[in-house]
Amino acid sequence: MGNYILCHEQKAEKPYYIEAAGVNIWTIEELCYFLCEYIWLVDRSLLNEKLCDWVDQELHMPRLAKLLYAQCYKSGTLKEFIQVILENTGYCNRNEIYRLSRLLDGMEHVSEPERLKQKGDYLLKDHKYRRAIGMYNEVLSMRRRSGLDSSFYSEVYREKGNAYARLFLFREAAECMDMACEERASREARISRLAALYLSFPEEEFKEQCRRRGITEEERQEFLDKAKEVYPRSAHLEASKLKQEYGRDNV
Repeated sequence: MGNYILCHEQKAEKPYYIEAAGVNIWTIEELCYFLCEYIWLVDRSLLNEKLCDWVDQELHMPRLAKLLYAQCYKSGTLKEFIQVILENTGYCNRNEIYRLSRLLDGMEHVSEPERLKQKGDYLLKDHKYRRAIGMYNEVLSMRRRSGLDSSFYSEVYREKGNAYARLFLFREAAECMDMACEERASREARISRLAALYLSFPEEEFKEQCRRRGITEEERQEFLDKAKEVYPRSAHLEASKLKQEYGRDNV
């Protein structure tokens, strides 16, 4: 067996909403889990009296609340605030707390676009596709002053395209994949572009769209050989119908 986790029985009547992730938490364990698993989403917005009030009034943990209030009043760092939570709940051992502290130290040297992309990736993984697209757009709006290379932005466009694809907006996804390939035509970006095009157009038009983009016949056929096992044409639907069916016209 591994290390055990001390569980607290108290569940809040009203959840605490973590805006950075768009999630509600109901227990101290859920808060600790969020801090441990999604540390890249954590910023100074977490360090506030509202969270202290929630710990005190909803979870009935006055001792922990008092320690957290002290961090707020003395303008403590985010790392100190998180350490207080983890050290006083029994959720993590010392090695895990040290690892998270090192990550927080490293995050101080990560640029804002990189941090926002991590948030977008989390939202995409959590099926919050519209919010993920908004986050990626925010990253792209910072490009002029970011100093990050084309490989980074190729990934941003590709993940934005993946979010559109999850919304069945395949032509919008294809446009994003085109931009990803313009930034850096990695194998992942090229395959993603082919997939988006394949799901957007009937077979003959798909072939023409590939030709316009300079995609070789060999590359197109290699993709088709694999794709037809996964996306049979009999199951192909027009994006406009999918938009209507799933209510995506306002995306």
